[in-house]
Amino acid sequence: MTKVVQLAQLALNDVPRVLRAIADHIDSGEYGTVVAGVVSLECDTGVLEIFDAGASDRYRALALITGTQQVLTQRCYGVLAATD
Repeated sequence: MTKVVQLAQLALNDVPRVLRAIADHIDSGEYGTVVAGVVSLECDTGVLEIFDAGASDRYRALALITGTQQVLTQRCYGVLAATD
């Protein structure tokens, strides 16, 4: 199941705060047991930093990114609504 989570309490342009909030939600068990994750950061230098964690190998990381791309594309075209 795919779920798009909006962190309504936060300004999404505050990247460090958003990442800390996600970590807090993971630590509290809100998402169950998180087994893999991928984070991509676009830096003001033009560099794209990509981090993978957990049971994530390159193929799983690619699957996570591809799935994310599909969900965000659907949201951009109004097919999938965000979940609070």
